[in-house]
Amino acid sequence: MYKVLLADDDETVLEGMSHLVGWKDLGTELVGTATSGQTAYDQILEKTPDIVISDIKMPGMSGLELIEKVSNEELSFIILSGYEEFDFAKTAMQYGVKHYLIKPCNERKIENVLREVVQELDEKRRHERYVQKILKEFERVKPHIGEQFLKECITRKTRDARTWADFAQLLEVELKIEKCRLMVFNIEGTHDIEHVMSLNNLVKGVLNQRNKAYLNAAMGGHVVALIEEVEVEDLIAWLEEVQHLFKRYHRLNMTIGISRSASVEHVHALYKEAKGYLNYRFHLGYGSIVTPQNAPAEKRLSDVKFNHAHLAAAIQSGDLKEVDCCLHSFFDTLKQEKVEERLVKAYALEIYSTIVQQTNKEKMDLSIKQAASFERFDTLSAIRTFLTQKARDVTEAIGEAQHSRKNKIVQQMLMYVDQHYADESLTLSKLAGEVFYMNADYLGKIFKHETGYKFSTYLMKIRIEQAKKLIRNQFKVSKVAEQVGFGNNPQYFSKVFKKWTGYTPSAYKRMCHSKTFVEA
Repeated sequence: MYKVLLADDDETVLEGMSHLVGWKDLGTELVGTATSGQTAYDQILEKTPDIVISDIKMPGMSGLELIEKVSNEELSFIILSGYEEFDFAKTAMQYGVKHYLIKPCNERKIENVLREVVQELDEKRRHERYVQKILKEFERVKPHIGEQFLKECITRKTRDARTWADFAQLLEVELKIEKCRLMVFNIEGTHDIEHVMSLNNLVKGVLNQRNKAYLNAAMGGHVVALIEEVEVEDLIAWLEEVQHLFKRYHRLNMTIGISRSASVEHVHALYKEAKGYLNYRFHLGYGSIVTPQNAPAEKRLSDVKFNHAHLAAAIQSGDLKEVDCCLHSFFDTLKQEKVEERLVKAYALEIYSTIVQQTNKEKMDLSIKQAASFERFDTLSAIRTFLTQKARDVTEAIGEAQHSRKNKIVQQMLMYVDQHYADESLTLSKLAGEVFYMNADYLGKIFKHETGYKFSTYLMKIRIEQAKKLIRNQFKVSKVAEQVGFGNNPQYFSKVFKKWTGYTPSAYKRMCHSKTFVEA
């Protein structure tokens, strides 16, 4: 209902319009009348109408002065004027007034104009709701836009300063584009995509606390972060916190490469530099933070390229066919180019390092000791067979471990629910964000796959089972509601209880204490 205020110095006109117009049928409500401009102004402030029907000429403050005085308010005016007052009406329209009626006018004319105004207000509200929906959706996807933009800048190689400035303004990121550093985070050992997403969220959380503008994204099995220039010593201290927290949560180490400082226009080159530093973890040790200052001197062996990230991704996804294809294609190139034995073994060691990094630490240490076996291989075919078999073994082991780990996570979730079902705030999102540090959608999927229940359904099932026990033990309904996670809302608890059991709590209590009761 839209609120309407009538203002006219003729009380007969006011009384007639008040009683003859079908306000309710028009979707409106008459909230007041006024016989002067000042009275109308006071009622506008007090009753905040949506529509004001006002005469042009009134004692004290005229209708035109009233319109001018409230021109900043969100009001729709309908002007009442005589033929000789039409010039005043034209002036009123300069303030945005679009509707007027020539006196004398009957209720039909007034209702027709009101319908037009109501339609305009309805359309305005629909538009405002649409705009708010768009803005809300934009706020929701804003972090994903930032991640996608960073990934595109890294892979597309070129983004000029103007594009970066426009992007920063759009997402309200105060990133100083003249000097930035890019970091690449690589998780060591066996890990899944949820580890990568957890690390991405952890990096975001730590950098948020430092009040430094940044962008971060999960990309190609790594996490990348672009941050405005920071002293390397300070940055290393922050990253050591990330390493410590991630290891505490997941018992996994990570190696981090930090680029030099440069303009964001060179983000592709910064990414290649930081990612390249990850290769030095074999020399500096796993869990290192590699910077331009401590990276070993670069040594280029050949122009032959191998996609280590592609192989690692194929192994982690359990794709044996893609693992074979990746290795066979590379070794076919080595054979075709007739690369000398020394360089073949150097490449093989790098590939072997990539393969064993996908395993756990114990197997990784054992495999590193076996790396000396490359010296006894005297043919390209022998090296090819050895690496292919090693890659297949690791791929198959990871597939089995992933299934086992998902089952373990679900068991931990079940145990947590059993211990915390009374927590009114317990949800899948809370469990994912505060306990497991995992993506909520992914956590919900593996829970459903392992148990056959949606998480919310299982939680409610446990709460109702516990409630039934408490009711059988003569607990009051309000106390039961509180103890099984419904807080101070016994009415809602009773409604849910009946939906699940077919009985109200009181009826269930009476039934439990009847001689014929048998629990199902």
